[in-house]
Amino acid sequence: MAKAFGIVNFAGNHIAVEGMQEYRPVGAFSFLGRYRVIDFTISNMSNSGIDHIQVYIRRKPQSLTAHLGTGRHYNINSKSGNLQILYSGLGMNMSLYNNDIASYIENLEYIEQQMEEYVVIAPSYMIYTQDYNKLLNTHIESGADITLLYHSVDNAKEYFLNCYAVNLNKQKGVLSLEQNHGNAKNKNIFMDTYIMKKDLFIELIHKSRTTSSVYTLLDIVNASCEDLDIRGVSHRGYFAAISDFNSYYESNPDRYQDSTESVRAGLADLYQDQRFLPNPVFRNRNSQKLCCVKWLSDRRRDRSFCYRTWMYHQERSCCQKLRRTF
Repeated sequence: MAKAFGIVNFAGNHIAVEGMQEYRPVGAFSFLGRYRVIDFTISNMSNSGIDHIQVYIRRKPQSLTAHLGTGRHYNINSKSGNLQILYSGLGMNMSLYNNDIASYIENLEYIEQQMEEYVVIAPSYMIYTQDYNKLLNTHIESGADITLLYHSVDNAKEYFLNCYAVNLNKQKGVLSLEQNHGNAKNKNIFMDTYIMKKDLFIELIHKSRTTSSVYTLLDIVNASCEDLDIRGVSHRGYFAAISDFNSYYESNPDRYQDSTESVRAGLADLYQDQRFLPNPVFRNRNSQKLCCVKWLSDRRRDRSFCYRTWMYHQERSCCQKLRRTF
């Protein structure tokens, strides 16, 4: 078990996927056919030994709540951990005041109840693999107050335009965080991933609320770069950020036949909801066909049982009405 609990944050106001985000959050978007975007973040935490995970949802929670369920399919130990789905009580959709700090304030008691010393905060709109336990050990050994995860890219002029970039010094210390406007080719894209102590996290929440109601966690961390020891850690491997509709289209490797298998191999240790899907691992076509037939027969049997139960209650209610009449 890791020394930290996990927080899966929702996409901020700088993320706008037109045509899709109006109906569901970015974390509920489909990726590689069988996954949802949020599966990558929760799988990273589960594989890192983080059993206490909090998922924050700001708007349109139906699809994401139905997909997450109890969290059993993410291999979370239900005896020593759990998956909490927390909501923002403001109900103002994309308002500037309905940000992550507002959600943390609304659910501050659940954060204070956690017994772990550290907290790992990760986004629900980015796709990557990371061992958070290893990153946590790096954070502890460095003695930094906050550790940020970033990814170095050489195509920042065309991509990652709505994301933030990290400005570093020679000692990997964070100088500032600024939004990527496409004015440079090489950038260190901030992956919206933080590691810090829980007490410091709560202190930043209160400091942000007293400073401004529109401040987000990124804003208060950026404002604290001179006061706190904030360091960056480089990420290696596949990385995609869904910040708009074009980035969602470009990030899907199914468009590239050569790269799909390599991406699947790099994202092998993933968990997904099996309730509405047949088994994704088949040895041959016959086993796939048998599994699909079994799945369909189960659905039909359940549907037939529900229909018979409904007919029984209908007949019973009719009999009761007749008895009352006579």
